Amino acid sequence: MGFTWESRGGGPEDDVTFEARWHIMAHRPADIGHGVDIPERFIARFIKKDDHTVEMEIGVEEGAPVCNVVKVIRHPGRPSLTGHELRRFPLADWVAYACSRVGVGNQGGIATTAAEWRSEQYRSDIERVVRRSRRRNTVTDDFLRDVARVYRANAASAPVDAVRDTFGPIAYSTAARYVKLARDRGFLPQTSAGKVKAD
Repeated sequence: MGFTWESRGGGPEDDVTFEARWHIMAHRPADIGHGVDIPERFIARFIKKDDHTVEMEIGVEEGAPVCNVVKVIRHPGRPSLTGHELRRFPLADWVAYACSRVGVGNQGGIATTAAEWRSEQYRSDIERVVRRSRRRNTVTDDFLRDVARVYRANAASAPVDAVRDTFGPIAYSTAARYVKLARDRGFLPQTSAGKVKAD
């Protein structure tokens, strides 16, 4: 119902079918760095032939994809859902794959991939960014203090661009997110949208 978007097709293995869906009005694109956006929340489903079906709710927190919910639907021909059964599924790899299928590259002026749109090489290039974003450390207070310092030093002219140039190559939206996190943690004062406030 409404503005739901779906992606369907082959999955990460020959015997797995992949589906994803999200509401494009309720869940806007979220920047995960290096020129890639994914929906800020979406549902991914992996249907394995003659096996259980795995459904995940994936979101974005602090610029990294996270799996918030895993639902496993038992196949009638398989044993009861036990720890042993669940460990057979490569959940971390499937999260990266799901994000690569819904991800969009070449955002913020950074050429993420030169491959043809929606080709396997395109998906693979996006997946590399997804894996990198999931591996990176959580943004630290020390880093956000540095962001605040650069922002204050350039408050008179394009402070977000200065953050982008100092900590890049990153998309403008990533730099803006760092500034927002610095404000949220009290290293910069709160402000209204579109206004520069450094002191």
